[in-house]
Amino acid sequence: MAAQLRVLRSENAALAEQVRQVIQTNAALAERVQRLEQHPPASAGEARRQPEPSLPEKVSSSAVSNATPSPVSHFSSARQQIRPVLARFNAYSGVFGNHRLERSQIASVTVLSTLSDTPKDAWDISLQKDDSALAWVKKIGGSYALFLAGEGGITAPPDSSYLFSNYSSLTSLDFDRNFFTDSVTDMSWMFSSCSKLTALDLSGFYTANVTDMSWMFADCHILASLDLSGFRTEQVRNMSRMFTDCYLLSSIQISSFRTDSAADLRDMFTNCSCLTPKIRAALRNKGFPV
Repeated sequence: MAAQLRVLRSENAALAEQVRQVIQTNAALAERVQRLEQHPPASAGEARRQPEPSLPEKVSSSAVSNATPSPVSHFSSARQQIRPVLARFNAYSGVFGNHRLERSQIASVTVLSTLSDTPKDAWDISLQKDDSALAWVKKIGGSYALFLAGEGGITAPPDSSYLFSNYSSLTSLDFDRNFFTDSVTDMSWMFSSCSKLTALDLSGFYTANVTDMSWMFADCHILASLDLSGFRTEQVRNMSRMFTDCYLLSSIQISSFRTDSAADLRDMFTNCSCLTPKIRAALRNKGFPV
């Protein structure tokens, strides 16, 4: 009888161990399924992108003219519905995290709303680090055209200070309403020292949450036309030196500008010697020191 009990206990222990292993296996499978649902794998055959790709070979002028990608998405329709957020890049981040490039080498920036046909040397610029926002360059002579892309566009980070500063060879910056600034609170130095930029249209920017615009366009020496007609500035506390040394600025659309919260307006238009008397009068009427 005792021997039979021992056998039964041994069999029960073995069954209990098998049950425990099955439970562990099921838990591991459930966890894996959850990870896959949260982070879908890239499509088959898609190469893993490196954070700092090698620079592309020189391409012909005809190839450059057709550089804008054509529409075939790498990503599922569910993923396309979530607009990617750009990672935080400061003045020391190279070209959106690519330290093989210098900002002074970039001649144009274009923001796209699709990831279709992105090249294999594109690099990840998303906050999520999931390739939902990518950047790449095309060689044009001795400089580069830079493309930033995300499905549905790109959402700017709350701290967007210095984001496009020191792109000293930049002559074209095209957001095409694909760059969303709803969450941005800091735009200080954002376009400072873009010293070859002659015109900039930011009428599509949403700025109701921004509190700092200091030095935003400082040292844009030949910037002549600036459209800020969509700007809301009632929360902005610091506008000091916002347009300092914009020597050629003669056309500025600021119809929605207000100074409700502005505590610092020092030297806002210092050395903006090309502002017309009409514009100066309009600025004074809004409370800006000109």
